[in-house]
Amino acid sequence: MRVTKAFANSREREKVKREYLPFYHQSRDALSMMQGVKKYHYINLAKAENRFTGLYSGERQTANEQQLGALIILQQIESAVFNEIDNPTEAIREVGRRINALSDLIATNKTNNNLRTR
Repeated sequence: MRVTKAFANSREREKVKREYLPFYHQSRDALSMMQGVKKYHYINLAKAENRFTGLYSGERQTANEQQLGALIILQQIESAVFNEIDNPTEAIREVGRRINALSDLIATNKTNNNLRTR
């Protein structure tokens, strides 16, 4: 029974991982299209994602479903910002502001139990 559950969990995890990659590339491609983008912009972006998801550098391969889901959301936010702002430094700052706003929203909902259920 444990083996069957382990394989089922693994298949579910693979579904999330497959969804993770396209948004990663979409985000990074949008950043790379900006004029003046430097290596540190990518590093700062990855650090912000890792901070939000609770991952350390090099841990993404072992991320759980919630962390991968959070990365999917963050990378969609990033893509939107990168399409709105054409300065890489300002864009990364805006991504940070939006990540902080999302974090505050989640924290507020957790403490107030305001999450809706159907």
